[in-house]
Amino acid sequence: TSARRLVYLDMNSFSSAAAPIFADPELVLPPTNSWLLDLMLHRNLLFLTEDNGIKRPAAFKLLMQTIEFIAKVIETRALDGDGFLKRVFGSLKTELEQIR
Repeated sequence: TSARRLVYLDMNSFSSAAAPIFADPELVLPPTNSWLLDLMLHRNLLFLTEDNGIKRPAAFKLLMQTIEFIAKVIETRALDGDGFLKRVFGSLKTELEQIR
């Protein structure tokens, strides 16, 4: 028998967060993972919390969950082959670890 190494990723693979609507604190936008793009652009949790309305503990938790998820993907060895994806995920993990 053979076992395939497979990792299925889509936009819901990464943690999502729901941002409040500032005009009405009772309302929130649907959860998205756009916070990750903002984090990569600003490279700072402070801007992430201010721009997305995510409280600092929740932002830190999202960051740590994402780092752990990327580490698990790397550990599955499904990114073997030419090594390109493994290098990309490794670089992403390193960058995220520097932000915390």
